[in-house]
Amino acid sequence: MLVADAPLPVGRIICELWPIEPPHSATANIRGYIHLIRRALGPDAVQTLHGSVYRLHLPDARVDFRTFLELLDLSESVDHPQEQTALLRHALDLGQGSPLRGISHGPCWRVGSRACTATGGGPCSISLRS
Repeated sequence: MLVADAPLPVGRIICELWPIEPPHSATANIRGYIHLIRRALGPDAVQTLHGSVYRLHLPDARVDFRTFLELLDLSESVDHPQEQTALLRHALDLGQGSPLRGISHGPCWRVGSRACTATGGGPCSISLRS
């Protein structure tokens, strides 16, 4: 869901899920996962663009990460420290523990255009100073 609305070729999905050696059934597995996502989130949640290119399409309200980024952007545009703090606290409250904890990722993975990228380093963190 980190790349919602972006076209994802099946090759990239395979690279992410099995970066070292994908199983022979990788493409079939992906089709099965797509079916499960559609069943859980609705038939329009995953669109097949062309051939083996998929796009996850969810309303912004269904993706906490988008809301988080919007709150960060909004906090940068306000002039009052209390309002800025409230927006940042709201953004942090969206989190339910460490994002993607326990999930390995392939070499292609990136988190948008923000500073948090998967480079094998430590987790991203944001803190509020009182």
